[in-house]
Amino acid sequence: MKGVPYYVPGTAEVERLKSGDSEARLRARAELIALGPQVIPMLFDQLGGLGKASISDNLSSEENSRAALAIEEIKHLLREMGSEIAPILVGMLGSSAGHYAAAVFDEHYVAAIPLLVNACRSPNLGVRRNAISALRYTCLSAETSLPEVTQTLLGLTLDSDGEVRGKAADTLLDLCGARRQMVERYRKWLRDSSHLVRVCGIRALGALSLDDDLPALVGLLKDGDSSVRRCALDSIAKYGPRAQNAITAIRSIFDREKDGYCGDAARDALNKIEGGPR
Repeated sequence: MKGVPYYVPGTAEVERLKSGDSEARLRARAELIALGPQVIPMLFDQLGGLGKASISDNLSSEENSRAALAIEEIKHLLREMGSEIAPILVGMLGSSAGHYAAAVFDEHYVAAIPLLVNACRSPNLGVRRNAISALRYTCLSAETSLPEVTQTLLGLTLDSDGEVRGKAADTLLDLCGARRQMVERYRKWLRDSSHLVRVCGIRALGALSLDDDLPALVGLLKDGDSSVRRCALDSIAKYGPRAQNAITAIRSIFDREKDGYCGDAARDALNKIEGGPR
């Protein structure tokens, strides 16, 4: 009827998820679950808006707290709907709340890994970024890494987008650890234009601590990105007394570094190199 506002099922229930009354939030969650998967797109629309609200300086602390409550409740109820909603969640990875859809994934969604692997090949940049995150959460929670996941992540380290390459490299390291047979690839990562990928290369080579890689790690103490310099210091420190030749460069960092975290990392590295067993 003209003039009558269109009612979206679940809207009122989502509003009640912001309640400070825990019982009211539980009832709202139960009602939304009863409505079934049809409400999921609406939930993510709400979640995207609430996510922006929860970090807004224009809202009072009370409003921010209520938004944060609703976000957590929505995440819980999506998990309670069961793993059969996985295709819908994968479909939401390209939405404005796609990073929230990715965060829902855990060990209960192992069966959705093929869908996520396919999403990693999407031409949509947002989908690729969020699909990597979803794979990460799923595989780490389930303590599993399937061959198709490893191969997909390896391919994504060559993506045209620096964030995708960085996410893929980081997830690959966390799932599989540093592997000696991958050392040439890690060395290439040190030269990547993305600081995220360079950090991953440094982490991997630091874990392996091969003598041949120490000069390259020392060279990265001059990198323009502080996170790269800090990671390089941490990796050099793992060499212990074998990194004596790096002391002059590290002292230079310690004397001039404006980033406090890098200064602390330089101090720790010097302690491990000079104070470790010889």
